[in-house]
Amino acid sequence: MPVDLGTGAAPILEPGVVYEMIATVFLGDVVNTSPLGITYRPPFLISKLYPPLRTLDMISAGARYMVVSACSDPRIYVDTLFDRPPPKGYGTAILPGVGPVPLPRGCYRHWVCRAEHLLWGGLYYTLYCRPIAFLEGDSFPKPYTRAFGALIEALVCLTRVRPFYLLGDVEKAVENARCVTRNLAIARRLGNELYRSLAIEVKNALENVLRSLGADLEPIA
Repeated sequence: MPVDLGTGAAPILEPGVVYEMIATVFLGDVVNTSPLGITYRPPFLISKLYPPLRTLDMISAGARYMVVSACSDPRIYVDTLFDRPPPKGYGTAILPGVGPVPLPRGCYRHWVCRAEHLLWGGLYYTLYCRPIAFLEGDSFPKPYTRAFGALIEALVCLTRVRPFYLLGDVEKAVENARCVTRNLAIARRLGNELYRSLAIEVKNALENVLRSLGADLEPIA
């Protein structure tokens, strides 16, 4: 059963901490899910949206609600970053005043939020969403592993390589490319076969980004 938050409270989340979550935006029959950094600053969940980003496009086109989900499955982060649906698909919750809400399966908590402000800051948009409902997911949180943390950090750094390079900040682009390589090595060393296969996919994605940019950086390990 969903918990009505009303006041913009966000159970479990600590103010000022950046969480790497899974964000689902829906508009009509179109649903898009992607990893997104989220910070809770009462009464809002705040995220930075760097264009081009499909989540940003859908909010700009009129999507009013976003589901922010906490997950322990690394496949959800990799699949949705590369524009694939969550590996286990979606469930549905019916919320009064909202209607059917898609919930990515394989997550253990969901915060349904209403998009209220989208502000341009010169480099990225800042999205302010007010939590309106809290739901339990269909999975359980797993114990923390360095392999998981390293893989998520590699994904975050991967998304920053192209924007910094196109802005002319080659130093930061290089720094983030090396961050990807460094963290993938940790994920491969401390993870199982799943982590090793995901690390190969992220490595290939980084190589494709560098190739598309014509960036002459050090070889990727």
